[in-house]
Amino acid sequence: MEWRKEYADKLMTANKAAALIQSGDRIFSSMSNCAPLTLQRAVCDRYRELKDVTLYVGVMTDFLDCLKPVSKGRLNGMRKKTAPGSIR
Repeated sequence: MEWRKEYADKLMTANKAAALIQSGDRIFSSMSNCAPLTLQRAVCDRYRELKDVTLYVGVMTDFLDCLKPVSKGRLNGMRKKTAPGSIR
């Protein structure tokens, strides 16, 4: 299969990709300015539907509201460092 067709077949919106996440999944995200914030936010929008999902990030440049204590046990965040000024 030609790579362009294979790429086009896999291309989807962040909401569609987030819909593939299931309870118990672990999501590993790229760091800093490479982080897929649109996808992370789409997953966060589903935090009430999910249980025991962990989002691993290296450096957060934007704090995701869904990682506040209210979502604990549903969507958990694991991060090594947070960029200055990113936690509100």
